[in-house]
Amino acid sequence: MVLFGLWFVTAKQFGTPQNNVVSFKSGNQSIEKILPDGTKFLLSKNSEITYPKLFEGNTREIILTGEGFFNVYHDSAHPFIIHTQDTDVRVLGTLFLLLDIQAKKWF
Repeated sequence: MVLFGLWFVTAKQFGTPQNNVVSFKSGNQSIEKILPDGTKFLLSKNSEITYPKLFEGNTREIILTGEGFFNVYHDSAHPFIIHTQDTDVRVLGTLFLLLDIQAKKWF
């Protein structure tokens, strides 16, 4: 049931079938990757990122749970949007660190 919920939310979010979506969980190590648009990210320990294999349409959207540092490739025609549990961050191209406090355990 949980897997279906994740698939449903992801497919609805990106408007793509589940097999066109990439998801990484960092576990006990940080992960550094490059997204299809050239955006670079460093996913902190115990965090997760989900994004489509190809960005299509007018926006570039991903889902973040936890913490990530982003170097967003500038594209003013296609805003980059990071969805977290509590907020959405929309940028055109910049460097920033984003922490989803709800996803982190502080004890």
